[in-house]
Amino acid sequence: MSTTPKSNHLFTGVHAFDENSAFVRGVLRDLDEKRVPHTFVMRSMDERWSRYFIHNNVTAQCTIHKPRRQTLSLCVDGVIHIDSDDGSRTEHVDPGEAGPNLRRWMWDIRPIGGSVYAVGMLRMVYKRGDDERWVRFSQGLEIRSPDEVDAGLRSIDGISEDSVYAVGLHGEIWHCNGERWTRRESPTNVRLERVRCFGPALAYACGGAGIILRAENDQWSVVEQDETKETFWDMAFFAGRLFLATTEALYVLSANQQLSKIDIPVGRPVATNYLAANKRTLWSVGGRDILVFNGDRWTIPSHPLDERAPRPPGSTGQSA
Repeated sequence: MSTTPKSNHLFTGVHAFDENSAFVRGVLRDLDEKRVPHTFVMRSMDERWSRYFIHNNVTAQCTIHKPRRQTLSLCVDGVIHIDSDDGSRTEHVDPGEAGPNLRRWMWDIRPIGGSVYAVGMLRMVYKRGDDERWVRFSQGLEIRSPDEVDAGLRSIDGISEDSVYAVGLHGEIWHCNGERWTRRESPTNVRLERVRCFGPALAYACGGAGIILRAENDQWSVVEQDETKETFWDMAFFAGRLFLATTEALYVLSANQQLSKIDIPVGRPVATNYLAANKRTLWSVGGRDILVFNGDRWTIPSHPLDERAPRPPGSTGQSA
């Protein structure tokens, strides 16, 4: 864990969508302690930082280009904050009574094929098409008994819209063929935090108690490892390897399915938690720390909230 002095910010996620851009989001401790809904977003484009503020709690982000860049920030209550070069606006996946709210959170958003998908509690799935309208897309996922009232999806991913995976609480794994969701047999009952698809026949999921699952041709199995029992909160594929993050350490899974802890030689302990990769770099954020890996070397970049470094040129926007 980071031993640097306590600061007012806490990073809560990262999103990298092309080789020159990344979004790091977080909360301010004083507002968080007062339970004020908010998220600050630091945007790095061509190594120049800017910032903006969202008056809501963001759980995930993604970026699409239709035809211009739109970065969608999913909020817990189903509101979507959209940042683009033309400004910002909001959408809502479902403002009706059966949609998300402050009791039924939304958790993940992901572009798959030509659409954007968002998932949340009660196995809610919503789909946004070219018309920029959100529709419920939950056929087969319906809650059918009182025992399922705490069911929920935490993550979604797919290579194409005719093969999409969603995972969540109690080890649930679901697959969609483009029309209907069906449940897959899961080798675990622990919470799954993330799913990532890396080819038409290969996917991984990770989550509580150090669980790592691998799917080959739609058959899921446990990747056995003795390195940690801590929760894996995130994972990303970079430079031909699968990286996984707990709160306090990063790990890499080799081609022969051996897990090993990464020694990060940056001169001090750092916090981890969330991962994202583009073509050039792997980003890791956690606590008050940002790490960047270019395939050879780990660095701690200067950024607008780094008290130890001068503010980089190009920092604009509302102060976080």
